[in-house]
Amino acid sequence: MALNFPVSPAEGDRYENFIWDATVGVWQFFAPLTLNEIEDVTTPAPNDGDLLYYNGTQWINASPEEAELSDKNLSVLFWMYA
Repeated sequence: MALNFPVSPAEGDRYENFIWDATVGVWQFFAPLTLNEIEDVTTPAPNDGDLLYYNGTQWINASPEEAELSDKNLSVLFWMYA
């Protein structure tokens, strides 16, 4: 079945499981997960600015400093295409 994507989408428009990224000019697959859908994740008392990361044993929430990521560029976005 072919998808009939909108001809003139705006940033953030959604169609089926795709979202329009105007910066790149493409429809990207969009299937967000909730924490309840990820196994073995706990987030006790998260604070604003915390992130979720794997510490080698388990998924935890922590500040970038606590996760030893303060020297990394966390604004970089990585896309994985299937």
